[in-house]
Amino acid sequence: MTHPLPIFPLPNVLLYPGAVLPLHIFEPRFVSMIDDMLAADSDEFLLTLLKGDWELSYFEANPEIYDIGGLARVLQCSKDDSGSFNLLVSGCERVRLTEVDSSDKEYRLANYKILTETPIQDPEVSEKLRLALRDGLVDFADGSLMLAPKAKVGYLSDVLTVAMSLDMAEKQKIFEILDQ
Repeated sequence: MTHPLPIFPLPNVLLYPGAVLPLHIFEPRFVSMIDDMLAADSDEFLLTLLKGDWELSYFEANPEIYDIGGLARVLQCSKDDSGSFNLLVSGCERVRLTEVDSSDKEYRLANYKILTETPIQDPEVSEKLRLALRDGLVDFADGSLMLAPKAKVGYLSDVLTVAMSLDMAEKQKIFEILDQ
């Protein structure tokens, strides 16, 4: 069983496993969240995507969020003169939020379950798909994209999803697919 972690919801960001993301934390409730994490010597939180018309209830209530997001680990953290935080976080795993708690804090906490991808069983099929994805991404970037020669299918799929011109709800649907 996992321990509850704070939830940091954002409108236009998905945190993919292996991705590194800079974040500027300035909203008072999330500055408090980072202060609480630092006081507890914690370096993890859950990053989720806000749903639909989140703007309508953002400050009055807890807007709806998707229940699948990313487990973030803080790599670097600095507080500026205004009290805001600049973070560099790494995506560790896809997670499903369970038991979301609005408790007495200004931000929500949730338990979570780590989600694992279902690998392709046939090595030949997996390799063909991996090569097609890699080559397609390199072509898409006009040869300027640097990818590890043995990058895995799941990683390549994530890179392709980030590059696609889709709205965030569509990207979320793809993010939730666990079989390669």
